[in-house]
Amino acid sequence: MIRIFSSRNTRLKILCAIALFLSAASLHGTRVAGAAEKAKISSEEQVKAAFLFSFVKFIDWPSGVFAAKNSPILIGTIGDDPLGGELRESLHGKNVNGRELVVQKIDWPGETEGLHILLICASEAKSTPEVLASVKGNPVLTIGEMEQFGQQGGIINFYIQEKKVRFEINIDAANKARLKISSQLLSLARIIRDNPREGGM
Repeated sequence: MIRIFSSRNTRLKILCAIALFLSAASLHGTRVAGAAEKAKISSEEQVKAAFLFSFVKFIDWPSGVFAAKNSPILIGTIGDDPLGGELRESLHGKNVNGRELVVQKIDWPGETEGLHILLICASEAKSTPEVLASVKGNPVLTIGEMEQFGQQGGIINFYIQEKKVRFEINIDAANKARLKISSQLLSLARIIRDNPREGGM
């Protein structure tokens, strides 16, 4: 179930406030063609990359997932990958709790074994159910950026609301993957469930 990490609250709020500020600044900018439009898109992906880095800090994987205390956190990306470049650049040389963050692109159908995070890009919308099925029951944080991703069993999904990057979390999917998510992170998300009539958040 969900674990509360109150000591992390201040750092989480700072990290997410920075990401939300970047989101507001980038998405409220001018929408002109050419270089300015590309810059806006790039800024949106930078915000998503900043959020993803924050997610890693406030999610616990089950014991035994990592072979050693310094084993890297493996992040796989599937699909046409505008965010992948931002991830590799922003996460290069960074670590969380002594674990290096390693980003790798996966050709689908491909090998997802050993991944801790799987980012499924919007270009893979049609194959999303199949991709999610390939990691079902495994402690893999699945992240998407498309409509109905959470309803299909994905854990975290990015969406745009009022020209800002937001995210939603399917807490049932997280529990099935045996991932423990900070309540502070949940408080910043739109919560969805596999079975909304069963109560809870």
